[in-house]
Amino acid sequence: IIMALQDYHKYDTEFLVQQYESINAMYDNPELLGESHVATMRRAFQSYDKDGNGVLDKYEVQDLLTNHFKESGRTKKPKQADIEEFFAQLDDDHSQEIDFEEFKLFLVFNMKKRLLEPLHDYFSECGLNLEPLIIKKGEEEKDLI
Repeated sequence: IIMALQDYHKYDTEFLVQQYESINAMYDNPELLGESHVATMRRAFQSYDKDGNGVLDKYEVQDLLTNHFKESGRTKKPKQADIEEFFAQLDDDHSQEIDFEEFKLFLVFNMKKRLLEPLHDYFSECGLNLEPLIIKKGEEEKDLI
């Protein structure tokens, strides 16, 4: 995907804006994700679901957060307070478990943030005034750890 390259200056601005708008629309409507994206997300979910019960508990979320820290460039390991906060942010229904839909929203939120924020910043630097970029997890604006 072009957005992952971040060599935006190599591409036509109109093309970049079209890519930005289509990715933004897709991530604003997770139901529009293709079957292959959802299947990849499900495999990732299952890799963290060590006991195979179809949900993630706090112990399993610790592995998820450790990987999230690495992907975010953090060198420290998550503390128990980080795990508790992260778990609470993902557990939208307060069931004390993370189901696949909650996990999928987390992934969508992070993909959108990682792909679109740098491109939005690039547009701003070029003097293009796009709508403000609002990154939501579900209906709420959140900034996950």
